[in-house]
Amino acid sequence: MITIKNLTIAFPEKTLFSNFNATVLTRDRIGLMGKNGSGKSTLLKAIAGIFKDYHGEITIQGKVLYMDQYRTFEARTPYEYYMMVADTPEKQKQVRSILKGLGFPEEDWERDISTFSGGERTKLQLGRLFVEDPDFLLLDEPTNFLDIESIEFLKELLRGFRGGYIIISHDRDFLRNTCEKFWEINNERIWVFDMDFDSYHLERQRIIETQRRQLENIQREIERLRAIIDRYKKWGREKFTRQAKSKEKMLEKMLEELENMPNLYLEEEEKRIDIPEPDNTG
Repeated sequence: MITIKNLTIAFPEKTLFSNFNATVLTRDRIGLMGKNGSGKSTLLKAIAGIFKDYHGEITIQGKVLYMDQYRTFEARTPYEYYMMVADTPEKQKQVRSILKGLGFPEEDWERDISTFSGGERTKLQLGRLFVEDPDFLLLDEPTNFLDIESIEFLKELLRGFRGGYIIISHDRDFLRNTCEKFWEINNERIWVFDMDFDSYHLERQRIIETQRRQLENIQREIERLRAIIDRYKKWGREKFTRQAKSKEKMLEKMLEELENMPNLYLEEEEKRIDIPEPDNTG
């Protein structure tokens, strides 16, 4: 089990997200979504124990493996690399299946790893994670460098995997076939959607439309209050000046509500709403 309490990751120039709480259970299959630079990889590295500059608590019960944690190869050949963790006949059989499934012909099993391309070495690292039999996998763009056949094989590995995982991927079909719930990092918050891929997108759109209508209603009311305030001030009488100040307090409250309104998306252009200066004349 992975327990996350009040997790905040922020840099001087940007807050990625704050006060995130979650419990990841064995067999949870989570897709981690968000724009480039939103903090997806940083979150995975924090859970993996690689990134430590955060506030909050991350508690791990079980064995967690992160796809990118193998910086170097401890063996000369792919077969040696896999057999280092294949300590049972069942795992040794699994090694052969995984190497073939990821597109490595038998003649490459004894080839020097240094002669493989970066993509091929990434595939070797990815496949070995399953042989190590972890409780949780953290996979950052696992379909990169994989051909169609290898992607299909990876789907099969994940379907048969007995643990849980969190996956970052831009491959929508891959996520649709491998994940059952989704986290989205957006606007300094992590949104949790406990549903499949297509339902997640429908719910996301519903939230966006609801918030858009709320925003439009608030903005209409703000414009109405501004018009009333301007009208009262033009009349210039003490009674209307007092009423204008009362409306200005209402306007400030609505602007505060607008400021604190949680958005699932950020508009390209920030909308500014000016608060009329109080008229101190009688």
